[in-house]
Amino acid sequence: MFKFLRKNATGPFGLLLIILLVFAFSIWGVGDIFRGYDAGKLASVGNKDITIQEFQFRFNREINRISNELQRFISTEEAREVGLDIQVLNRLIIESSITEVGNNMRLRPSDKTIAKRIGNTKAFRNAFNEFDRNIFNQVIRQNGLTEEMFIETERESMIQKQIFDSLFGNFKTPEIMNKLLYQFQYESRSIDYVLINLSSEEEISIISDIEIDSYFNKNKNSYADEQRRDFSILALLKTEINEEILIDEDEAYKLFQENQSLYEIHQKRSYYLIPFIDLDQLEKAQEDYLYDNDLEKLLNDRGLNKSDVDQGLISIEKGLSFEISQMAFNTEINKLVGPVNSPFGPSLIYVTKIIEEEKREFSDVKNEIIEDLKESASQDKIYELYNLVEDERASGKTFEEIAIDQHLELKTFNSITSNGKNLNDQYLDIPALEEILEKVFDSEIRTEIDSIEDNVGNIIFVRVDDIRDANIPNINEIREEVINDLRTIKNKNLTELKATEYLNKISEQFIKLEEIADDLEVAILNSGNIIRSTTNEVFSRASILKIFETKKDSAFVAPVAIGNSMIVGVVKNISTLEENEERMNSLKEVNEPRFENELIFSLSQELQKELTTEVYFNRLINFFEPQNAQGSF
Repeated sequence: MFKFLRKNATGPFGLLLIILLVFAFSIWGVGDIFRGYDAGKLASVGNKDITIQEFQFRFNREINRISNELQRFISTEEAREVGLDIQVLNRLIIESSITEVGNNMRLRPSDKTIAKRIGNTKAFRNAFNEFDRNIFNQVIRQNGLTEEMFIETERESMIQKQIFDSLFGNFKTPEIMNKLLYQFQYESRSIDYVLINLSSEEEISIISDIEIDSYFNKNKNSYADEQRRDFSILALLKTEINEEILIDEDEAYKLFQENQSLYEIHQKRSYYLIPFIDLDQLEKAQEDYLYDNDLEKLLNDRGLNKSDVDQGLISIEKGLSFEISQMAFNTEINKLVGPVNSPFGPSLIYVTKIIEEEKREFSDVKNEIIEDLKESASQDKIYELYNLVEDERASGKTFEEIAIDQHLELKTFNSITSNGKNLNDQYLDIPALEEILEKVFDSEIRTEIDSIEDNVGNIIFVRVDDIRDANIPNINEIREEVINDLRTIKNKNLTELKATEYLNKISEQFIKLEEIADDLEVAILNSGNIIRSTTNEVFSRASILKIFETKKDSAFVAPVAIGNSMIVGVVKNISTLEENEERMNSLKEVNEPRFENELIFSLSQELQKELTTEVYFNRLINFFEPQNAQGSF
């Protein structure tokens, strides 16, 4: 948006927009325009407010943590789908209740204590292991915090730690609990079983018309098509405009002559920047190096390795400072030079690699220059067309009229689903498809949606033409599908009935598993060792639960993981891995923090009964909704 304002501030469209903005500000005032959610709060516990800014910092930190663990980016939508926003808010409420009680108990640490804690934090120390104000400012800025926010967060953290340490400092899970947990976690079982799947055509082939009609009427929504929408777009696409733009070779050559240095491959160097506490230490290191010429020893004496001091392969303008770059780029390779002032104190420089600059001829870069010129010209053309289209839209012209006036192609897409499929079950291939679909399915018929600009500069105007509600087909059109569904259900019910019948006979000792296998003409299978986390195409979570609640030599019935078959089985063996110190310690490491969290949660609930607690869930929802500034004269 700002790109458009800057580009068109002198044109008629820009002038009109500025007049409207001034008029709007004069009526509404600027207060509401710039009053966002930062000043709001999501919840309050006693006198402690949980602000939107505080929530946003914690929510983004959790997304980053999970993304790093999964080694892929987790979107806000994915995080909210699994309830991360509620989890973060709940955690903040728990912490705030503990903090508020700590304040009432006068546990709030002094400024001196906070300063000492910050000064001792390794993340804020420089190469000389000293607190560095610049590093401190950089770290908290990178984490989206102000100094005031960070200090308050540290203060609250110290309050919570005092309470947690007093309650759980020597917390240990009772031994009887550990043994029960060990048995639960390391128990394994094996079963003998048969799989039952009855599909007797004689028993389920006859399905009456009354059954078909009744089933369809009860489940007709499951046979409905997806809602579909028709929409049209006017697309200003770089790929299409590029084809219309011709760049004269003389123009490209002129640009090359005027900017030859831009097309040169500049010299790059790789070098070490080795810091010292003071000049005396630096000079001593230089003397030692002149004596033994041992760079690794020089680094080891400083407690450094090559990766600590390597600046990478960089050009002259990428150095930490002008002085450092000048020295690094004016010395010979494999030579120790200095001193030079650096952000880490007096330093020496050692150049390890030089890649010389390379001058290129026009023929080497001609295509690159032409593409750059075409890119710039096509973007200018897109903005020019954008202004013309916006002016015509403002004058009341239709997409069809605009397309004719501006020689654009009006593209129409009919019966498109919310995930971008057409009637042929093919996905649309247009830029910014996800954003277009989101807006199309959030808008009414004949709505002209605000233009959409993607990350490469394409601009798309969209209009919703029609909404096709989900269509429930006539039963005659899908009769065979309904019959097949009924057959599947009857087959499943029959199988479950037969499995239960076999279970009762085994339990009453009228029959053995071997006789069931003979009756069904199937083999008896053995599961091997099964643990509680076992899952595969045979054993569903429900069947695992059933297996582990059944006594040895007793029978059970459970559904398979995939398909309609049933398992009729007998638990043949129950064993537990031999207890040893390593397994027990591993179990304690996992479970003790879980118990602590449960106890903290219970404590927080009790504290909130004494403190006035308010939660504004509507503000949480609004925070994630797109903010639309609306008004009327």
